[in-house]
Amino acid sequence: MHFPRPLQLGLICAVCTGLVFTAYFTAITGHGFESLLRWEMRFRGQLVKYGRKNPPDPRLMFLALDNDSASIKQVDLETLYADVPRDSADYRALSLISRQWPWPRETYALLLDKLFAAGARVVILDLLFSKPSADDAVFKAALDRYRDRVVIGSNFDTQTLDTGKKAVVHALPTDTLIPEQEPLDSRVAYVNFWPDGTDGAIRRARLRTTLDALHDLPDNADSEVHVSLAARTLEKAGLSHLVPPGRDAEPLFRYTDRPRAGFRPTSIYQLFVPRYWAANFANGERLRGKIIMVGPYGNWQHDEHPTPYGPMPGPELHLNAINALLHQEFLTETPLREEAMLILCGGLVAWLISLLSPRPALQILRGIAATALGVFLALGAYNFLNLYTAVITPLLALNLSGGACFVHEFILERLDKARTRRALERYVSKDIVHELLDNQQSVLNALGGARKPITVLFSDLRGFTALTESADAVALVAQLNEYFNRMVRIVFANAGTLDKFIGDGLMAHWGSIVSAGPQADACAAVRTALEMRTALARLNAEWRERGMQTLDFGIGINSGEAIVGNLGCEEKMEVSVIGDPVNLASRIEGATKLYHIDLLIGEDTARLVGDAFFLRKVDQLRVKGKTRPVEVLTVLSEEGEDLMPARWLILYEVGVRLYRQREFARAAELFESAAHLRPDDALIGEYLHRAQTYAAQPPGPEWSGVQVLSDK
Repeated sequence: MHFPRPLQLGLICAVCTGLVFTAYFTAITGHGFESLLRWEMRFRGQLVKYGRKNPPDPRLMFLALDNDSASIKQVDLETLYADVPRDSADYRALSLISRQWPWPRETYALLLDKLFAAGARVVILDLLFSKPSADDAVFKAALDRYRDRVVIGSNFDTQTLDTGKKAVVHALPTDTLIPEQEPLDSRVAYVNFWPDGTDGAIRRARLRTTLDALHDLPDNADSEVHVSLAARTLEKAGLSHLVPPGRDAEPLFRYTDRPRAGFRPTSIYQLFVPRYWAANFANGERLRGKIIMVGPYGNWQHDEHPTPYGPMPGPELHLNAINALLHQEFLTETPLREEAMLILCGGLVAWLISLLSPRPALQILRGIAATALGVFLALGAYNFLNLYTAVITPLLALNLSGGACFVHEFILERLDKARTRRALERYVSKDIVHELLDNQQSVLNALGGARKPITVLFSDLRGFTALTESADAVALVAQLNEYFNRMVRIVFANAGTLDKFIGDGLMAHWGSIVSAGPQADACAAVRTALEMRTALARLNAEWRERGMQTLDFGIGINSGEAIVGNLGCEEKMEVSVIGDPVNLASRIEGATKLYHIDLLIGEDTARLVGDAFFLRKVDQLRVKGKTRPVEVLTVLSEEGEDLMPARWLILYEVGVRLYRQREFARAAELFESAAHLRPDDALIGEYLHRAQTYAAQPPGPEWSGVQVLSDK
């Protein structure tokens, strides 16, 4: 059973879309095809890198425990930092920093004093102080002094119990700094991020959690809610209204532009060096009102986490989460039902593209454009709607369906081309056949009958009929076939369509089935005639060497609007052209015998090719059945070729003009001068004879200079 083309393509798209549906839902249930989800996450990573960024809030600052700070030695205090007063807190802090890492806890007490004295709003210590130290009392006193403006880190860690089971343990700061209590001290916040299970990158900030949730147990209303570093920071800053509510709030957040405008770290030690304090902190003015993150930076602390940007230090990751809360830059994902609809849309778009694109190249281009549009829309949703849309699976449905339709159409097209190629090559060259088969709709329209601007060429051998009466039939047919082989090859080389052989003549046309434009078609026809002239001269030279009879021909070319159609009967059909331009081309070809030249073109063709060829006026003709005369010209050469001598042509053209103005005596003088320069030119001789005759016996007033052809 033969299904209509739309139904065939629809069935193909439905099957391919169904396969994508199956693969996707298998992936999200964890039973295979996980690579689909990984590719989706990779695309989201590209959105993070190249999409709209969350600008860093100027209220945020990053003080880094970096290698520069950790590598300060005691000798540096005597050389590099000799300007620090020995009895100052700054010198005391530098002295503590210069000791072996980890620094004494007093260092952090001096740090807090320095920052809050400068007017810092909140200080975040992204550090774990899980073990007691000898100088905890000094640090504890500082934490107590600034309890409403300081946040200190804790950590959820998975440990193996004595029973062999794994459990999540909350590692809190040591009791010597913050005594353990219930509910948990408001200064403590966990530093954990939980990466995406698909590719391991961090995209979410879990703002609150419970131990039950971390153990995948049912939520208990009585379970203590633990708060993240980011959420606790906004509470301390008096901005808790910016933190999304809920015990399980875990929003996707928008990153800052890390490579260009992220949170740039400043070494902690610079706080205690007077020249840096003045240059980099404006003597503390730049710290006023700031939310300051204090944490490790660099590989030496091994505190880095996977993100769409690649590994990122923990403090910078926290700053991105805090920045998203400050700007309310959260993202959402398309629900499962909408993702299914997007996959369906991908298959539907592929069906429409295949249905509306009969040409394979156009189908591919539209498929590429649809894919690019899908990516562009996903980028727009990310930038302006704060939405992660499914992209990979809809585009997979689009391209899988489109590719299957393309293969289906390609196979059918190849089969169709194989059936029609042999028949078409009987009419036109192989190059034109390729063009026709890529645009079959226009071919069918043309074969059904259409008016088109065309150029027609007729050629006919001179005296061949008389030659057939005495020549050997076998040799004459062989010679004629050799002639036709050369001439038809030239027609095809110039993208012409061979219409038919007419005895010893042939008819060809341009613009009938495929066209490069009326002007280009006319130029191709004239160029064909010139090449045929050259080819016949070579053939005659070969035939003379072989002792064979030489041949001459006449060519007539005309342009105009004609009817193109598939003409004939049920038993035999052929592509042909009919109309006045065709008849006139045949008459023009017959007129070449009158003027003893091998090529004549009509005035319509001359207007089209005048800029590309050197033309020569021949005469004004009134053919049988026509009342209006037509100007006929001959072609001397193509533009760019040498035309020597030129003086005879000028004399001839001026002579023709004077002749038509009835100034026969002056015209005869010019023709006579031209004849001296070109004595063998039959056309000059013809005009010289006419001008001398009319000069001696002028014609009547009804004379118009038009030659009347009574024969077809």
